Amino acid sequence: MSALPFLTDAEIADICEGLSVPAYQVKYLQRLGLIVNRKPNGKPLVARGELERVPGKKSDTAAA
Repeated sequence: MSALPFLTDAEIADICEGLSVPAYQVKYLQRLGLIVNRKPNGKPLVARGELERVPGKKSDTAAA
């Protein structure tokens, strides 16, 4: 697992299965049950621990 406290943009893009618009990424991540904040540029900000908190989500993406 990465030492970074938040998922990278690349990890979020992988989880969002090709969605590139930040607003759509936020909505998709929220539908997965994740707590999502926003960066100043509008991109989603997700704590790495959220993938562990919500069972059945793509936690293997964060391990890369």
